[in-house]
Amino acid sequence: MERLKEYEVRKAKSVEKSQVLDLRVKAFLPLQLKGISPDSLRKRFERNQRLPWFKYYDTQWVGVLSGKIISSLHLFTREIRIGRCPILVGDIGAVCTDPNYQKLGYGSELTRKVMLWMEKESYNMSVIFADVPEFYQKLGWENFPLRCMTTIIKEGLNIPVSHLYKYYIAHKGDFFKIVALYNEHRSMSTGSTVRDTTYWDRYFDWVIQENNVLLIMEVKQEPKAFVRLAKEGKDRLKILELCYPKDNNEILLAILQGIVHYTISKKRHIIDVDFLSFNHPFVQSFAKLGFEVEFPENITTRVMIWLINLDSLFIKITPVLEERLRHSSFCRWKGAVTIQSDTKIINFLIRDSTIRVNNERQDGILLPFLKKDLIGLILGDTVPRSLDTLTQLSLTEEEIQLIEVLFPKQEPIHWPVFEHY
Repeated sequence: MERLKEYEVRKAKSVEKSQVLDLRVKAFLPLQLKGISPDSLRKRFERNQRLPWFKYYDTQWVGVLSGKIISSLHLFTREIRIGRCPILVGDIGAVCTDPNYQKLGYGSELTRKVMLWMEKESYNMSVIFADVPEFYQKLGWENFPLRCMTTIIKEGLNIPVSHLYKYYIAHKGDFFKIVALYNEHRSMSTGSTVRDTTYWDRYFDWVIQENNVLLIMEVKQEPKAFVRLAKEGKDRLKILELCYPKDNNEILLAILQGIVHYTISKKRHIIDVDFLSFNHPFVQSFAKLGFEVEFPENITTRVMIWLINLDSLFIKITPVLEERLRHSSFCRWKGAVTIQSDTKIINFLIRDSTIRVNNERQDGILLPFLKKDLIGLILGDTVPRSLDTLTQLSLTEEEIQLIEVLFPKQEPIHWPVFEHY
């Protein structure tokens, strides 16, 4: 469009911080609850920008027209793991445009330019917690099947107490316990954020600040798991992070008992969880204790994902794919597996658990996946043989089993909004 020729997209300068805040207040104020003042909203944004995770992860981008900032967004950069392999992720948020310039394509153009920059800088994935999914779908993001969960603790509900596991509120002296638990149970899980020593040194005080609570579960004074909670309003607690031994339903039930008893002790009666897979064991644990679990339909925010630089992404996760082959009956398998998504071709040349990635179509197994299916496979959130793509292909049982080895269904992802902060 002609008007976009004069539209400049760039990173915000430090001296423009106040202008960006003014723009965000102006753009987001109509979307807030009635009664909130511009000054109150601005103070809320200012508090967020002072948080340690905001300073560490955030880069602000702006769209400028005739010297005036009319659009902005945040790009939060971090690393997450696919198995044990780290990939670079950029989470876009707070996309907004001055109301006087809305519906003219400036917000979309700002987002597109940042997407192009991310491609050049070798990002591999972008995650959005979208209030307006349609906007991001048009730009290339795909819906990811996670939902918010909530449950109400009713008076008189008899909650058993575990006599094996005890919980207590973490304090600064528990620093090494928390880090050790995370490294043991979460650091190599698909979807988990890479947290190095610098992260823990800098942010542990913030994690256990007044508005957050870390509960440690222990057996005979030996820590086994932890859960991070956030206090919201007067009657809610939100579960932000779970860290526990995989496939240990007993301790998961004990964690839930601890959460419920803590919630009751603080005279709260609603527990929320952001973006939980429908089939996560935590939901089953709630049911075992007699809770009614709800996935509210009025929650409009959705998780959306965009895969970037597929060549780089698959090269980065090749070690975990090779490891899966080595520990399977396909450790000596030889052949080619080609993944086609839209016009992109990724070919795996496999020989004795060694994988070479290229873009050349080879004779072998051809898998024309939709983007959303490919996302589910990479994140371990999909059972391969359940995909329509595979059922429509004339694959042998052995070939389907090979795909299930390369992209196994893993523990359901619990991907809360602030897990990475």
